[in-house]
Amino acid sequence: MRRRLVFLLGIGLLMTAPFSQAQNWQWQNPLPTGNSLSDVVFVNENTGWIVGGSGTILHTTDGGATWTFQESGTGSGLAEICFRDSQQGFAVGGESG
Repeated sequence: MRRRLVFLLGIGLLMTAPFSQAQNWQWQNPLPTGNSLSDVVFVNENTGWIVGGSGTILHTTDGGATWTFQESGTGSGLAEICFRDSQQGFAVGGESG
């Protein structure tokens, strides 16, 4: 009986341990969006773009260490992106439904 009680107490402690610590979630990378991301393309080792939900376009010139917003002109989700070079590219997407 005592062995069973110790076992159940141990299981109870193991189950509550993950919930005893505070959860402080932060966006890590790519900052500063919380939108879903769907495609990425790099034209060289440093220059690239990411597209995603709500018309999100992010651009990097340092290999992905930092990302900046670029205006897409749409609120629709962007699904894919393609670039010929660092100056010419396009993104496609639309409303799902």
